[in-house]
Amino acid sequence: MPTLLTTLLVLLTGVLMARVSAGRLVAWAVPAIVLELAVGFLLGNTVLPFEAIRPLSGITELGVLTLFFQVGLEVRGDVLSSRRNAVLRTVALSFLAPLLAYLPLSQAFGLARSETMLCLAVLSATGTGVTLRVLALGKGLQTPSGRLLVGVSVLDDLPAIALLSVAMASAGVPMGGAGLAGL
Repeated sequence: MPTLLTTLLVLLTGVLMARVSAGRLVAWAVPAIVLELAVGFLLGNTVLPFEAIRPLSGITELGVLTLFFQVGLEVRGDVLSSRRNAVLRTVALSFLAPLLAYLPLSQAFGLARSETMLCLAVLSATGTGVTLRVLALGKGLQTPSGRLLVGVSVLDDLPAIALLSVAMASAGVPMGGAGLAGL
């Protein structure tokens, strides 16, 4: 297993490669986040196993908190309230669609209740961080529709979080503040 310093250097090299290469992909309208995800996927499946990243769990959790803070700064309550009906319909669909898929998914794959709920939570999560990054890269966060999209994306994740909580509780997994360090 690589040392902590080696792990950090590999991660920084991966980020640098993605950032340098992203400028060349602008002509093809490929957002930088696509390349960052691809580099992360390749590093995570070849060079850096999860055990090598585990000592960095505090840093990764800080990154997630920073992302959520940034999302919170971009969400505008006045924009959401001005289109309340559309927002409520979207959130209702986000909540109901996974529930309608519960029985077919459970029976088709022979999954236990907690496994089915986990699959549904993953399928219903919107990727708010990705939405924020892509809109920021395209200068879409300065528009009312861009801010509305981020707000709806945040609200759309609430049913996914509820499903994830139910899945974890039904599997008997304690919910606490251990984060990645508790895995």
